[in-house]
Amino acid sequence: MKECENMTDQNGVERCEFIHAHEDIVEKVTQDMPDEEILYDLAELFKILAIPPALKSCMCCLNRRCVSATLPSC
Repeated sequence: MKECENMTDQNGVERCEFIHAHEDIVEKVTQDMPDEEILYDLAELFKILAIPPALKSCMCCLNRRCVSATLPSC
């Protein structure tokens, strides 16, 4: 494969002269990717935080620095 000649676009972002995948970068990202279970857990957390009453309870708890598992009523 031809070596990538880095260029800068109109926004100052580095880019290659032609479109291709950088195998070394793809391999690094693949190795650093969290396990599927962690990704699913994060997705569930974001779903919960998208519910306004749940988010309000979390914020209330954080503001009061609660350490118990039971959220106080606000």
